[in-house]
Amino acid sequence: MTAALEWRGIPTYVLGLARAVSAIIGICATLLYPIVHARIHSVRTGLWSIWIQWFILFPCVASIWVQNQQLSSWLLMGGVAASRLGLWMFDLAVVQEMQDSVPESDRGVVGGVQNSLQSCMDLLGYVMGIIVSDPKDFGVLILASFLSVSCASLLYSLHTYRIRRHIFHFDRLFFKSRE
Repeated sequence: MTAALEWRGIPTYVLGLARAVSAIIGICATLLYPIVHARIHSVRTGLWSIWIQWFILFPCVASIWVQNQQLSSWLLMGGVAASRLGLWMFDLAVVQEMQDSVPESDRGVVGGVQNSLQSCMDLLGYVMGIIVSDPKDFGVLILASFLSVSCASLLYSLHTYRIRRHIFHFDRLFFKSRE
């Protein structure tokens, strides 16, 4: 992403500031997680977090078709930075869920498999960056990244449904409780 943004004419100091903003948003997510977790617990926190990340990534996808290079770059940087809120909260929710749900004797194996899968996905991202190396084609990488977050969102939603037998409390949304 850095190379594509530099190619679009974004100065390096702006990229550094954007990374700082991303880090601050990540820290805010870390501070926000315990508050949200206390209200809706880890499974629902994970569900809300991954879908928040997915929704916030829309400006990144939109940046592909924006003709103004400066606006496109700012949409991309802003979307990536803001999406850190959902990303970090989701990561914390998954770690919490693994600690709560996986028996202590299996945690090392489950954690090792999770780290292996994460490393494979990182490697896949690097390989895609090598294959699609022209900054003009960066939109392909944006779409591939968005697709992977979409798949993760759907898979986590299925996981949530498997555990809770529902995803949302539709009865609480549409019907008043009789208390």
